[in-house]
Amino acid sequence: MEVSGDHRLLGAFVEDGAIVKKGWLEAAARYSRFAGGRDVTGTITAAFRFGRDVEAGLVLGVLDRTRDAGSNLFGAPLTTPVDGTGFADAQIYAKYRVLRSPFEMAIGATTTIPMADEGRALGPGTAQSSAFVGLRKSFSAATLVWSLGVAGHDDSRAPGGAEGHETGQFGAGLLVPLSYEWIFLGEISYRDGAYGRDGNDLRALAGLDWRPADNVVLRGGLGAGLSDAAPDLSATLSAAFHF
Repeated sequence: MEVSGDHRLLGAFVEDGAIVKKGWLEAAARYSRFAGGRDVTGTITAAFRFGRDVEAGLVLGVLDRTRDAGSNLFGAPLTTPVDGTGFADAQIYAKYRVLRSPFEMAIGATTTIPMADEGRALGPGTAQSSAFVGLRKSFSAATLVWSLGVAGHDDSRAPGGAEGHETGQFGAGLLVPLSYEWIFLGEISYRDGAYGRDGNDLRALAGLDWRPADNVVLRGGLGAGLSDAAPDLSATLSAAFHF
């Protein structure tokens, strides 16, 4: 089975060295449990190829969030509980594939548009940007994906107003074909704390990619936090159409 740019990780979809063949549309639901609450997010991801080596896209979503008073959020402890639903911050991105052989490599950038209500602690209320390098190498039994990046964060406007930091991020993943229809997905990611007293976020995820038809993808996975700032447990389900 050929693993192409239309085979992507669940978490690090954007920061991949590969390019979609033409287009990708995906609807996803994500649940994340933290010590003081939980996030439930619904997102729509659209990605398109332009020319031979350019991919650009956007991610739009809604967020339902609860947190207990005293929980750390955007770098500051909450003085009151959070229980709200609204738009999540949107993300736009673009990347250019600079190498196709002996491995794929792309350089790219993302910008986060502050659509979430910072007054209800659904977002920091400021724009964020990042730059990354994504790489991919396919072997007979598996495909390796990894990325490195840096991000800048303005001071938060959410309750507490914590200072924003420049941060580093790293990700690595594995796509293993199990059959013509099934692929195992495994990944690990790390991000520095972005605001004030935020801790580092280290998490791992394992999932499956099922292709019941040529252009339809159903994906799901479970994740676990490996540091205090990461969610204790996360789950993702998605359905995608690519062309």
